[in-house]
Amino acid sequence: MFTNIVEGCTNPEYLEYDFEANTDDGSCLTIAISGCMDSNYLEFDENANIFNSSMCITELISGVQMQIILNIIPKLIH
Repeated sequence: MFTNIVEGCTNPEYLEYDFEANTDDGSCLTIAISGCMDSNYLEFDENANIFNSSMCITELISGVQMQIILNIIPKLIH
């Protein structure tokens, strides 16, 4: 039986992972880091390289949004 040699990154922990590869060629360079990649969220992870929206939970409020909220709250209370 003849097996076709397919070189590539054989480690699924890396971004360069090639599911078809059966021979590691040293091309695994970047560890996959799943996280929130949206800087509008408190959970933003600058090291993440795989976007995971379920990790983006707490949206940051801008100064303008906060000012609007602070102006509305007193009106709702009275």
